[in-house]
Amino acid sequence: MANSVKKTGRKAPSTETLRRLFALSGNQCARPNCPTVLMAADGTLVGEVAHIAAESPGGPRFNPNLSEADRRAFDNLLLLCATCHTLVDKSPKQYTTATLRKWKRDREVRFEAVGDLLRKSYLNEITDE
Repeated sequence: MANSVKKTGRKAPSTETLRRLFALSGNQCARPNCPTVLMAADGTLVGEVAHIAAESPGGPRFNPNLSEADRRAFDNLLLLCATCHTLVDKSPKQYTTATLRKWKRDREVRFEAVGDLLRKSYLNEITDE
């Protein structure tokens, strides 16, 4: 699926970008106080990849200064539940680029720190035996 053209003619983010987004999401919608998990226990995916600056002209928060690759890059994407994705895209004046970047940063920093703690704890368990 990486960089493939979907039926809409849009190119998908790379597999590496998607992995990184999901790894740093904590399996939660990036909107503060939204309790929605992105993947249910039964494997049902309810999360959506949302663009901070729209992928195409006329979309919410479109930035003509971004290249096509920049629009699909990690820094321009966040994970939201379907409801929050719809709300955000229907009200771009309320949900600005700055607001969405803050949500993304806050969510990712939180789970990046958890990942660092887990890595450090596993390092202590490694032995030469």
